[in-house]
Amino acid sequence: MMKPAATRGGSLSFDSKGNLYFSTGDNSDAFQYIYAPVDERPGHETVNSFRSAANTMDLRGKISRIHPENDGTYSIPKGNLFPGNKLARPEIYVMGLRNPYRIFVDKTTDVLYWGEVGPDSRVDSTQGPIGFDEFNVAPKAGNYGWPMFCGNNQAYANMDFDTKKTGAKFNPAHPVNNSRLNTGLKELPPAQEAAIWYPYKSSDEFPELGEGSRAAIGGPVYHFDPAIRSAIQFPEYYDKKWFIAEWVRGWIKAVTLDEHYKSKKIESFMPNTKFLKPMDMAFSPKDGALYMLEFGDSWDPNSEACLVRIEYTKGNRAPIAKIEGDKLSGRQPLRVNLSGKSSFDDDHDPLKYSWMIDGKKLQGRDIKYTFTSNGIHKVALMVTDPSGLSNTTSQSVKVGNSMPVVSFDLPNHTFYFDSLTYKVNVTDAEDGRIGKGIAASAVKVSLSYQPKISSVTKNASGALVDHGEVLLNESDCKSCHKVDGTSVGPSFTEVGQRYLPESLTNTQTVKTLANKIITGGGGVWFKDRAMAPHPQLTIDQTTQIVQYILSLGLKAVPAKTIPVAGNIVLNENPVKPNIGFYTLTASYTDRGGNTIKPLTTTVTEILRSPKINAEDFDDYYNQPVKNHATVGLTNSYVVIKNIDLANINRVTFRAKAVAGAFEIHLDNLTGQQIGSFPIKGNKLTDVTEAITPVKGKHDLYLVYRNGTDVVNPMQLDWVSFNK
Repeated sequence: MMKPAATRGGSLSFDSKGNLYFSTGDNSDAFQYIYAPVDERPGHETVNSFRSAANTMDLRGKISRIHPENDGTYSIPKGNLFPGNKLARPEIYVMGLRNPYRIFVDKTTDVLYWGEVGPDSRVDSTQGPIGFDEFNVAPKAGNYGWPMFCGNNQAYANMDFDTKKTGAKFNPAHPVNNSRLNTGLKELPPAQEAAIWYPYKSSDEFPELGEGSRAAIGGPVYHFDPAIRSAIQFPEYYDKKWFIAEWVRGWIKAVTLDEHYKSKKIESFMPNTKFLKPMDMAFSPKDGALYMLEFGDSWDPNSEACLVRIEYTKGNRAPIAKIEGDKLSGRQPLRVNLSGKSSFDDDHDPLKYSWMIDGKKLQGRDIKYTFTSNGIHKVALMVTDPSGLSNTTSQSVKVGNSMPVVSFDLPNHTFYFDSLTYKVNVTDAEDGRIGKGIAASAVKVSLSYQPKISSVTKNASGALVDHGEVLLNESDCKSCHKVDGTSVGPSFTEVGQRYLPESLTNTQTVKTLANKIITGGGGVWFKDRAMAPHPQLTIDQTTQIVQYILSLGLKAVPAKTIPVAGNIVLNENPVKPNIGFYTLTASYTDRGGNTIKPLTTTVTEILRSPKINAEDFDDYYNQPVKNHATVGLTNSYVVIKNIDLANINRVTFRAKAVAGAFEIHLDNLTGQQIGSFPIKGNKLTDVTEAITPVKGKHDLYLVYRNGTDVVNPMQLDWVSFNK
């Protein structure tokens, strides 16, 4: 996440007496210094928070409290921080703030709560502590320390920016502002500790908050009102709990505070939901529901920004009905196996299944039914829990026309090589097959190439997807970057186009970029913006992300139409061999049947490189370093799933070890052994051996044997399957 400038904090809230609280950021450059911005040199005033947050004659870096009057003026309520002091603004209620965002005043107690976005320092140093975001509570007026302290009053050191020498650390019990820019009091009130504080990495004190980029969002305190007649009101369990949110990490937490307003318990709220940058929250006094503004996944434009209402559902929940069928179209008589096994109940109650088909009622989770007349038949399933709550769904079954069957004949259904011989088969119960009732021109066939230089993984449906893309989507990277188009940071495509040529000749480029994601940095694309660190990611994960981003610098080859059969030279790869995917797609729309409109079947074959790097293996046992699959104990293994070995006669391992061998077994550790590959030597060596011919797709278990129980490390770099 690119950290926003510390001038942007701003929020309003009223207390029970009609006093208005408003917050302001400290108006200091957030990017020049990641520790305390206290630069006293002339010309560096914008990086000196002594002039603002620590200045009692300045309203920046403060939460002020005033009482608006009917004539448009305002008065100063009793209890502000500096009553009657000529060297302090009377409006100040809380001082020593960097970026207070959002604030909330509990009208039941008139206690002030807020979130504080902190500095970017990644490690402790002589200048001061690692950066923290904070959640703060002020039961009365006070000084919260910035820029002298952060978190639980961890002190910064005064620094001479000319000599780069650090002086003594500030004293939270007696903070003093001796800056030449200070126009207010020199001796300030004692610094108050934050109620909650957390860095980029996992917090020692508050591990419930997670890790990664951070932007604290303060929220409301909930008060249960038994007088509200609302079915969606939050329960009494949450009474007096403080709701806080994280803009980047996408969570909401409920905090229980002790009598001193310190955190006693932090619990996840809706832990299985990732909110899209929650930025403000409020409980309705009318219905007791939580209303929340979500910023959305990206910056601008952002169609996902919305106002959300979160309701509480008390007691038993209704089940959800789902229908599965082994075939949903065909000629009559059509016998169909129907099942409601995918139906579920969140309360884990046993369910009753009731079907309605052609006016007939049937009972049971799984049924068989024969349709004897043409037309579109509606199948309805109702599931009911023991309390009587139910849910109904329906599914259409089309009788009178069979779904076409489309398939590819390929020499191998997993890998591509220099050329591809293929044939498309189409059969349809009503139309015939290609050449006998179906014209070849009626079948649409295409070939496309997608360049990828990162590793791949399989999604839930078994299709190959880019592993780096999956990791990127699971991270907070899209908070500040788009695939195309500049946001807070450059687009991923721009980054790929900038660094791809360099990375192809200099392997250090990938390592440098991968480390930069972890450590953070700035100044390359924009002088006034910095990328936050991501210490929760491993170097292996960031390497995959970088490789995916670099692949966006390659241009995908548009799909081209090809005949229903032929031999094609695969030369679309513009960079180097053995990267990317080829996708074959074939579809046929039949001519329709009795009362049934035409039906379409589309099939896709995704072919990958025959060279599989260690980071692309699907499973590991005793593999601490996945990007090189380092193993030690005999019987350690890796798994490559769902591999077609048709017409594969030889396999090459690149590995090194003092002694030992890899064995390939089919489907499990004790499955048929189809090859053995002796490895010996302290240098990476290519070993090629023939394998037993195999038909069909299998999971391959690559098992290391060294004949002893002695740890004997072997490094496996990649495996290549050859014709």
